[in-house]
Amino acid sequence: MDHIKQELKYNVSEATLKDIPKIVLLWGEAINWHASLDQSFILQENGEEKYASFLREAIFSEKQTILKAEKDNKEVLGFIFGYISDKSMFFRRKITAHISDIVVHKDYRNKGIGTTLMETFEKGFAKKHNASSITLYVHPLNEIALKFYKKLKFKEQLRLLIKEI
Repeated sequence: MDHIKQELKYNVSEATLKDIPKIVLLWGEAINWHASLDQSFILQENGEEKYASFLREAIFSEKQTILKAEKDNKEVLGFIFGYISDKSMFFRRKITAHISDIVVHKDYRNKGIGTTLMETFEKGFAKKHNASSITLYVHPLNEIALKFYKKLKFKEQLRLLIKEI
């Protein structure tokens, strides 16, 4: 039996205030999955509310962006949240675009949405702000994300070490 892969149609654009509840829902699902890898990701009781408030402020900031991948102008399939950091006083690389979160709904993964979000972030937001690099953090046990970022030419540069006290 032949299977014909139907092309998924979606568009990427800046998120608006009305998108925040859908984005927070996606983020919460991703955080719960991360919590299964590492208990430090377990949200506090009002964690999703705080994240929503954080995103509402970010929407109005010139140095932050939230891009959404949306199907039929209603279903948010994924999002990327990032910001510009230009605080380095000592190093040549001064302006960095940092990706804080990227999430694609589990039913729509491996369809190019994450790649499109990353490329739009890089070619649009990061370039607009003259960033010379893009940074992000990834959990070492998140093998799917590690493979995805390596495919996009990210390379490991630093390791975060934590000591519980």
